[in-house]
Amino acid sequence: MGTVCPICEASPPESATHCPRCGFPTELYPTLHGPITIAPAPAIEELIEGPPPPAAPAVGGGVSPATAVNASIVQGLEERVALLSTLDRDAPDVTGELCEAALNEASGRAADAQQILRSAQGRLDRETEELLGRHITDLEARGKALQETGLRVALEDQLARVAESVLAGEVAAAVPALQAAERRVGLIEAHWRGLQALVAQVMTLRAEAEALGIDIGNACGPLEAARASLATMPATEHDLDVTAQAAAQALMVLHELIPPALEAELQRHQATLEAHHAPARVRAPARKLHAEASEHLREGRLDSAILSLRELRGELARLEREAPPPAPRVEAPAPVATSPVVPTAPSAASAGETPSVSELAAAPAPVASAPIPSPATPPAAGPSAAVPDRAPGAGVAAPAASAPGEPDVLGALMRKARSLAARVRALPPDSTEAADAAKAIQEATLLLKARRFAEADAALTRLMRTLASLPVRS
Repeated sequence: MGTVCPICEASPPESATHCPRCGFPTELYPTLHGPITIAPAPAIEELIEGPPPPAAPAVGGGVSPATAVNASIVQGLEERVALLSTLDRDAPDVTGELCEAALNEASGRAADAQQILRSAQGRLDRETEELLGRHITDLEARGKALQETGLRVALEDQLARVAESVLAGEVAAAVPALQAAERRVGLIEAHWRGLQALVAQVMTLRAEAEALGIDIGNACGPLEAARASLATMPATEHDLDVTAQAAAQALMVLHELIPPALEAELQRHQATLEAHHAPARVRAPARKLHAEASEHLREGRLDSAILSLRELRGELARLEREAPPPAPRVEAPAPVATSPVVPTAPSAASAGETPSVSELAAAPAPVASAPIPSPATPPAAGPSAAVPDRAPGAGVAAPAASAPGEPDVLGALMRKARSLAARVRALPPDSTEAADAAKAIQEATLLLKARRFAEADAALTRLMRTLASLPVRS
């Protein structure tokens, strides 16, 4: 077998004085085959502190008493940290101490490791007590906050048991009890928030029903009694369920009583808007609010319908304050039985103008002339020539069925209506103003047919003012 370089394990020629690969002198090659083995250097700790002391004699299964104690302490610390981590993510941590103790024990210094573990154990006990105390204080504060909002929760006994377990060092019993109390308070808080929203809705609807004059009877009586009980006596989850049922029942009754009243009020507002003398563009916001309230009511959105109705009331009040007053109503003159009328003053119609009822009422009354007997008919004897029982045409004029001057009034109003109708036809056919004006013309025509001349004249006057306020189309 050839010589092998102990450095690079190359096989140089026998005549070579140095290794062709690494340059090691061949005369220094050992006689042994293979590379040179170097013994490991001693650890730095051994060079400084000397060799470790001999381990304590094994007890039982070959483990020293100090190592067994350390293992027990480590197990307790790990279990405590795992338990606290289920309660709070900011639970105490002893990972640093455990690592340091493990290094000391691996170096054979079990006593030093035990001292580190005992220090970590004391710190963990103190921080555990502080952590549980903070959670108990937080639960007490949450209970007081619920009581301020009208709900008293029975937490005193449960928190007292947790505090006793903490003082006795029974952390394994205190942590689960504290977690159960926190879950219970969380469920009560969530249930109470929903119940408060439901009660607020009931109170809003009840106030609206009272404003509308709706008699709701004792619909909210059970709810008021349940709320008073929650504020005075310690409440449980069952008490919250009873109160929620009472609130739902009251809400159902209000939803049955309020919509008909809202619908009736919307109908009254619709009639008011139709009969209002303000121009259409002035009434447009109120009409929009009326449509919104009606739509919300049809869709069952009672809260939105009430809100739109309140805005509609305000808009109607504004219209009443800002709109000009309607034209005064003038009654037609009382009918008088007379013979053919001889007018004593020229009418405004003869001058080419359209008289109003007020102008006709201000004119002097017509003068009645006595009938002139014909040659074939002798004058009637007696103090009076009028015989109520005789038929017309028998020599005595019959009582007139209409007032004197009524044909003139009717004719003047008809001419006025035709003049306004001509102006209405000049409006854009698809505009709101044209539709409102046509409706006003129709209303005046019906009043004329019923011989309600004063109302017809008022309607035509309102229409005349509305048309006069519209911009002139070029």
